Amino acid sequence: MIIVTSPQVNVTVNLKGETVLIPLSSEASIKIENHARRRVQVDLNIEKIEWGLEHSILKVEFKDKILYIGSSSPRIQKQSFSLEPGEKSTLQFKVITPPRLAKTSPTTIRLEVNFRNDEEKTLPVILEPTVPRSKT
Repeated sequence: MIIVTSPQVNVTVNLKGETVLIPLSSEASIKIENHARRRVQVDLNIEKIEWGLEHSILKVEFKDKILYIGSSSPRIQKQSFSLEPGEKSTLQFKVITPPRLAKTSPTTIRLEVNFRNDEEKTLPVILEPTVPRSKT
């Protein structure tokens, strides 16, 4: 498990996957690039760990998909997409809070990313978490 605390963190993810804990004050983005020679299936498991605010909603954008995770959503959200060789994708995370309750403690999520490819046991796929500081 890797806890992301600074903007420059590089995580190499293998076939078994890595779990990244992301404390989100406002928003964060994670870049994923496929360095393998074949198409890779990317499985995302996004789990809410702790809400900074009960009425917050987590918005996740990736590959032309938008996923909203709220307090009434299932605890773990699963999504999959594929990356072609050399293709890059960015996951955007944004915590949306009601305007009157803007100041809150960070929302923490656990993101598990698994890469599947039949031919290669370890995939040279790079996961780069970037966690900017919240705007005050």
